[in-house]
Parts: sequence; C-alpha cells; structure tokens
Amino acid sequence: MVCNGQADMKPLIVIVGPTASGKSEVANMVATKLSGIVFSIDAFQIYKRMDIGTAKIRASEKTAPHELIDIADISESFSAASFQRIARERIDTARNTDRWCVLSGGTGLYLDAVIDDLSFTTGDAKSPKRREREGKSTEELYSELLEKDPTSAALLESHNKRRVIRALEMLDHGTTYADENRKLHTRCAFYPSRVFVLSWPREVLYERINKRTEKMFKQGLLEET
Repeated sequence: MVCNGQADMKPLIVIVGPTASGKSEVANMVATKLSGIVFSIDAFQIYKRMDIGTAKIRASEKTAPHELIDIADISESFSAASFQRIARERIDTARNTDRWCVLSGGTGLYLDAVIDDLSFTTGDAKSPKRREREGKSTEELYSELLEKDPTSAALLESHNKRRVIRALEMLDHGTTYADENRKLHTRCAFYPSRVFVLSWPREVLYERINKRTEKMFKQGLLEET
C-alpha cells in the first residue's frame, strides 16, 4: 500500500543485490533503455574523493544520468535522514517530468528511508546535550538507556555509542527506539516500487568479489585511502 497518493505514478525501479553482483551496470543499462535516471542508494558513494573503494561507476561508463553521488564531503556528518530529504527532492523532480527513476545500491537503510514511509527522530549534532552525551563513555550511556528504556536497550548492542545516543534522543522527543523499530515491519510504501534482486551462485559471486578487489588495488585503492 502506498501512503501518499502516488500509486498512480510510475513505480521506482530498484536494483539490489550483494557486493559485486553488478547492480551499477544493470541500473545504468535499464535507465539508458528507459531514458531514465539512476539514483545511487549507497551510504558511501555520497562522499567525494571516495571513488575506488566505493566502486563508483566511471564517467566514461555512464550512459544515463546519475544522481546522489558525490553530494557530501568526507568531513561532513551525514545521516539517513539527510539522505532521505535530498533523495526524495531529486526523485520528485524527476517523477514530475515523467522520468523513470532507477535506484541502485547496497545500503538497506538508505533504500528504506527513500521508498518507505519511514520517519527519523534525531537530535541536533551541535546541541550542548549531544556534545555532553558524546563526552560520556558508552557504558554510562547504555546504563542510562537501560534504566529509562530497557525495551529499547535490549534491541541495541551495548557498545554501539551512536545508536545508544540516538535512542536517548528519541526519548527526549517523546518516542522510543523500540517503537520505531516495530514500525519497520508495519510501515507502508512512500513510493510505488518494483524491486529486483540480482543473484549469483556463491562460488561465482566470490570470484567476482576477488576480481573486483584485485582491480581496486591496481587502480590505486591504497593511495586513495
């Protein structure tokens, strides 16, 4: 079910699959055939100067326009909420001109943030309260969460400081991490979508991964890093 009344518009075409399965190539081919646009949903391809390690498609290989690549500097703080806002703005612009949108990438949360009716409750990264929490140990923060919201704490790894802080900030805003986690299994679609999963036999996929890794080192992965 689509929540926002866009069910009668063209569906998004989503190409997903494991590392080295050929998502970028297939998405580029499909978008070219449909005169559409490729939208990357990769959490690392958003960053400039991270080209080889994130396996960005080269400019010479693109036969269709690509969006959501190189939209942030590696020094910037970027979140799924930020990605959702930018991605939806650009996708809506394309859909309003009746263009096909082909989404491709390997970051599940970023995909969910775009195509599903998913909302984010986050604190201000520069607020005194955030800075105060970042100055505490992970153990202190997790103990605080365990005392205030044991249900959410049970869903989190005690050493994941970033998520523990987010759970505490959600409490500040009158919701809980546990409640939002439950919504992940009950939410409806923000856009109509057709999802295609690329699959290879395990031994073939591993060989593709090995070849990609070797190619990355030859292209200068160490120097880029």
